[in-house]
Amino acid sequence: MSYIIFDPKNPIRVRSLSPLGYYPKHSILLPSGCMFVYDDLIMSAVKIGPPTSHCLTADHYTELEFLTFEEIRFLAAIVLSVHPDDGMAYCYPLFEYKDVPVDLDQTTLYAIGKAQAAELISEAGLNKGTVVPTCAGGPTYETRDVDLNSAAVSEIAQAIDLKDHLLMRGLGCLLRADMCWRHREIAEAAVMLLHVSLDASFQMMLRSLRERGNINPTSRDAGQLLDEVFNPSIETGNYFQDYYEDRIRVIHPFSRLGIFPFAPLAADDYYFLRHALVEVYYWLVTKRKLHPLPPPLNG
Repeated sequence: MSYIIFDPKNPIRVRSLSPLGYYPKHSILLPSGCMFVYDDLIMSAVKIGPPTSHCLTADHYTELEFLTFEEIRFLAAIVLSVHPDDGMAYCYPLFEYKDVPVDLDQTTLYAIGKAQAAELISEAGLNKGTVVPTCAGGPTYETRDVDLNSAAVSEIAQAIDLKDHLLMRGLGCLLRADMCWRHREIAEAAVMLLHVSLDASFQMMLRSLRERGNINPTSRDAGQLLDEVFNPSIETGNYFQDYYEDRIRVIHPFSRLGIFPFAPLAADDYYFLRHALVEVYYWLVTKRKLHPLPPPLNG
């Protein structure tokens, strides 16, 4: 419900990030939001706006989504800034947050973040199973060996349209899939969320085709657009055709494909689909392809 209620006197949302994420080595400072990286605490501080600015109505009410659109934009920009050939970056935002005035310096925000992290282990606020920040007794944070390009994160964040609800749903599911994947017991849910994110990207592809003049685009048309961007030398068929039957088996216990008492999945179903979706969403947001980092210079 965090984006349903907004206090205009507190436009910055401070949120602790769990050591279950895989983070940049150094802080990322953008006009719209920041990630502060310390040895004992990684936290986000993101400027938020009222739900009316995102075309949200009572029909969008939810008790389960805990991130604001602005937080999704900021955290997704971090995810999309890393080509899958260069590994991963992902965040694990915790449920609790604190709204603070806009004119606070980094030192003050850090103190607020540490106090918030300490509250996570209080008897009243502890959610059993929460992996708390290092400063509150949690494990050490993991950071990437190769740092992120802050300019790329900024470019992506600026290009994400908060009024595009398809995009926000797709990016939100991509973020949550990474969180679920950190728990082997519910890893199946990670793949399910990726399929929701895939469907959102499909609808965005159809929308792009309509904008190009195709009044009634099909999955084949979307697949051709995908090939035009990513596979110019081959034809792969319908949009993500190889995942179509997997989606049916994952989502539907009974279908024309049979009865499945559990989803027949492998770890690669997460890694390969996530890999593809990071590239697709980067293109959908920026209209450019995401390229891996060049190899290091010899010597």
